[in-house]
Amino acid sequence: MEAFFIYLMKSAGILIIFFLAYKLFLQKETFFNLNRHFLLGGILASLVLPLVVFTSYIYVEPTVSFDNSLLMNVPLELVEKESVEQSAPFDWLTLLIKIYLIGVVAFMLHFIIQLLSLFRLIRSGKLTKSKGFNMIEVSENISPFSFFNYIIYNSNSYSVKDLKIILNHEKAHGRQLHSLDILITQLFATLLWVNPIVWLYKKDIQQNLEFLADKSAVSKLPSKKNYQHTLLKVSVAPYCTSITNNFYNSLIKKRIVMLNQSTSKTRNLWKYTLILPALALFLMSFNTETVEIVKESEPVFPAFEFFYSAQSSNSALPIFENSMPTLGNTEGIVQRNFGPASFVEIIVKITKDTTKEELDKIRLDMKEKGVEIKFSDIDYNSDGEITSIRIKYNDKDSENSGVYHVKGDDDDPIETILIQTKENGGFSIGNANRDKIHVIRMKEHEERMHEREHKMKERNERIKHEHEVRLEEHKERMEEHKAQMEDRKARMKEEHEVRIIELKERHEKMKGEHEERINEHKQLREEHRAKMMEEREERRMKRKDKDSNRFVYVVRNTGKSNGKPLYVVDGDIVKEEIIVTLDKDKIESMNVLKGDSAIEVYGDEGKDGVIKIVTKGSGENHFTEHNLTALTVKINKASTKEIFNKYVKVLAKDNIDLKFSKIRRDKNGNITRIKIDLDDNKGNKTSSTYNTAPEAIPEIIIGKKNSKLTITRGY
Repeated sequence: MEAFFIYLMKSAGILIIFFLAYKLFLQKETFFNLNRHFLLGGILASLVLPLVVFTSYIYVEPTVSFDNSLLMNVPLELVEKESVEQSAPFDWLTLLIKIYLIGVVAFMLHFIIQLLSLFRLIRSGKLTKSKGFNMIEVSENISPFSFFNYIIYNSNSYSVKDLKIILNHEKAHGRQLHSLDILITQLFATLLWVNPIVWLYKKDIQQNLEFLADKSAVSKLPSKKNYQHTLLKVSVAPYCTSITNNFYNSLIKKRIVMLNQSTSKTRNLWKYTLILPALALFLMSFNTETVEIVKESEPVFPAFEFFYSAQSSNSALPIFENSMPTLGNTEGIVQRNFGPASFVEIIVKITKDTTKEELDKIRLDMKEKGVEIKFSDIDYNSDGEITSIRIKYNDKDSENSGVYHVKGDDDDPIETILIQTKENGGFSIGNANRDKIHVIRMKEHEERMHEREHKMKERNERIKHEHEVRLEEHKERMEEHKAQMEDRKARMKEEHEVRIIELKERHEKMKGEHEERINEHKQLREEHRAKMMEEREERRMKRKDKDSNRFVYVVRNTGKSNGKPLYVVDGDIVKEEIIVTLDKDKIESMNVLKGDSAIEVYGDEGKDGVIKIVTKGSGENHFTEHNLTALTVKINKASTKEIFNKYVKVLAKDNIDLKFSKIRRDKNGNITRIKIDLDDNKGNKTSSTYNTAPEAIPEIIIGKKNSKLTITRGY
């Protein structure tokens, strides 16, 4: 019983250490998964560590002990059946153990009832399977909760949006097996229900599981606000069982705070090691057992003394003589003296009328004579007489100690107690209502003491031998382990050298393959570059040949609408495709008409503007330009230097200076950066820089519109 009670106390102490470490250092960290393992580890440690015992051996000097049970017990039986009652103290430890076991049974029954209620609720609902989960829809007004892969909910209590969020939360509980933590914690709390820290510890475990589920559920939502709003909506929740993971939790504020808490830095992980020195200190303080090994010494045999009164019956001595065990050559009582014991000195008497002040004086007087005395359990009757007294004594000279307890019948006072000493330093205490005190002396049983000393010596030898055997075994194991380590070291060295050689060979092979691939890549890159340059040059030459015979003239907003202009070549209306094929060297002039002037000449066909081209030798008269409003050129990412020079000359004919600078191209030859400057030599200037790296520039329109210089992005 006592050992089990000590186990419970040690288990509670270890749990308190884990609880304080979590509260002081880890509760505000966002390492929720580590906290889960830490708290479960606290439960395991509180169950196992109290059983761990460290043993230390110490050598002590031998002490001579004398069994005075005969001195205290036998005389009391022989002195004419003195009426002395020994009262046994009340066994409080047994009562506490019984109360504890009753509590364990009560909490276990409550736990079983909760499980049965849960299973009954699961069987009564509508089952739907969804991605490994058993969705149980019930009609009872309960908060949604999960139990392993079972999720129980009432769909009528929440909106579709809120229910989806809540079910994601419960699925997180199921995937991470949080119900297992809850069951372990509940059983642990049942075993240690007397410790109030257990219930606080259980609450922290459940709260950390909610943090884990919240973190998992929020990660699947686009916004934390929706989840927090749902938490607030269910802040008043209906019934739910304590052995399940339910979405509602009374600590809503803490859950919302942890949702918005920034992630803890990894350098804070050192806090988990703070538990180790505390556990080490606890184990060294309460789980250390000291074994005393008594040093050898020469045996000492004290004398034994027995006191009885002159009024004792003649049968008293034979009874004692026959009941006393003897050793060696001792046959029994070696001396009987019935004369006055002149060497006995009476120190003091304690009567029924002795006061507390007198008892204090007796205690001080005896202390001066080398005897420590303590009076306790003193009771008085209505007449002020002592009816019960307990005397604890310790004689430093004779090394004799014990407890003498006297209690009268009902309210009867005690008889006189005599405390006495002898000239040889002996000490005795007993009933004084006798005429004379007589002494019987006998030698202590030498062989008995010798046997005890021999057993003690054998025990010490056995302990010493076992210790030497253990040391020898440990030494052999160390030698064997050392040999194994040397052998393993040699094998590892050999294997390491082999691996080094293999790695070198592999490295050389990979190096050769790598160089070969690099050379192949260089060759392919050179071939590709040459091919690209060849294709680019071919395209450039084609553009050059084509551009040398084609005049590019872009007209914008020549009419009031966004339609295509009318093309007229040598008086004939032609399609736009024909215009593209014209040779610029054959063009003598080109005029642009728009607005009323175009409609006046060509009717409705000229409403979007008219471009009139006269070729050389056609005999056509030049049409006078009435409303030339647009003169632009167009470049793109593939424009070459030759095109730039041509456009400079085109705009120069209209007295417009065009300049291209800061041109950058990518590896494909596309322009990624260019600066363009325009000046009409009338005080109007404009400049634009296009830098789209790494992308190529868009189409850019350059020129003059409505008497204004323009550099704009094409469409």
